[in-house]
Amino acid sequence: MNTAIARFDDTTIVGTNPVTEWQNRAHGGSIFDLDTVVGTAVNLSTLDSGVALLPGVSGDKLTVPDSADHRGTGDMSLVLEIAAFDWTSGSSDIWIMSGDNAAVATTNWRVVINGTGGLILRRPSGATDRAFTASANIGVVDGTKLFIKIQFDQNNGSAQSQTDFSTSTDGITYTPLGAAQTNANVGAGNSDTTGLTVGSGNNDSNPTEAKIFRMQGYSDKDTTTEVFDCDSREASVNTATFASGGDTYTIAGDAFVNATQHTGIYSRGSVGLETTAGQLLTDPITVYAAFKPTLAAPGANQTIYASRSDGAARHSMFSRETNSDKFDMFAGSTLSMTPAYDNNLRIFTNQWLGTASSKQTISDVGSVTGDAGSEDFDFGSIFMNHTGTNQSQGLFLELLVFPSAHSAGQITQIQNYLGAKYA
Repeated sequence: MNTAIARFDDTTIVGTNPVTEWQNRAHGGSIFDLDTVVGTAVNLSTLDSGVALLPGVSGDKLTVPDSADHRGTGDMSLVLEIAAFDWTSGSSDIWIMSGDNAAVATTNWRVVINGTGGLILRRPSGATDRAFTASANIGVVDGTKLFIKIQFDQNNGSAQSQTDFSTSTDGITYTPLGAAQTNANVGAGNSDTTGLTVGSGNNDSNPTEAKIFRMQGYSDKDTTTEVFDCDSREASVNTATFASGGDTYTIAGDAFVNATQHTGIYSRGSVGLETTAGQLLTDPITVYAAFKPTLAAPGANQTIYASRSDGAARHSMFSRETNSDKFDMFAGSTLSMTPAYDNNLRIFTNQWLGTASSKQTISDVGSVTGDAGSEDFDFGSIFMNHTGTNQSQGLFLELLVFPSAHSAGQITQIQNYLGAKYA
């Protein structure tokens, strides 16, 4: 590691929401800092370990099979730890969580943010909807993490059902979100059996784009008797299910959990980071990247890292939109690998030799040797190509750049080190 000219990891990320810089911690110095944001700056943020990411597309969600005590037919309370990328969508409602995935008329319960940042608990009784809307909006900056507490009393003693809303930034001290909201209907809630859903509802309509930390539910209005606990910290890397609070949750669609024990930089797309000025490197060069693409089937090329701006001194590593060429390295010619299409976290190694012996190695896939071209490397940018396009969505955990060729043994050693670090 000591011979790397550039190294970026969780110790050198600047900013959280948004991220503004990724500093170089290796001997090449600050001229290699990725300190210039190109594109939509708010789309770069940190993603801590133990946090689920919902990209906001229909089908991206966490689910758990039906259980009677999840349905909330009587008193209930919720504590939801979440950071929505857009707390005021300005258009349609977004469903943070639902007691089912049924159509609106038969839903058990659902927590909704409306287009202006209003927090709503919908708690139908039979075919009669009951909508409790907080009298004060959430009112925080997009991307801010909040603890949301919702306490529902089926009958408050005055022949009314009642909901109290409050929020907290630390999960300890809560501030009421307006006054208590009441409804004359004190009927029992519904008992649909489609199962608990985090991030959408209503047959996968109105999905939420957010970071999900923990979602807890209780069978009383005082957060005493817990009946579910969706804690993303229980997940493992590259797994589709995790056990939490006695239930097994399925991670569906392109949703995922950062379970690496390390913070990474997450891009929602339409943004990248680059150096202030290009730093010209000549082959041989060996680059390692710990990266997880968000999209399992992107509709366009998605760049992991590339040159800064010089199209004649271009090294780039990207995933192609077609299954036939999933991962490509390019420095004038293309060297491709074709694994099964998915969006797993992997360690990517690109050895640029300027000859037909250039090599691409991808953890749990294998390696390929061939001609990737012989252009120089105008370092550098991440999440986009040298023209600022083909931006990727994904989680970047580490980037290492060596101004030398590595032996097969060295590549295996560093691949294993990074693989264990982010396992």
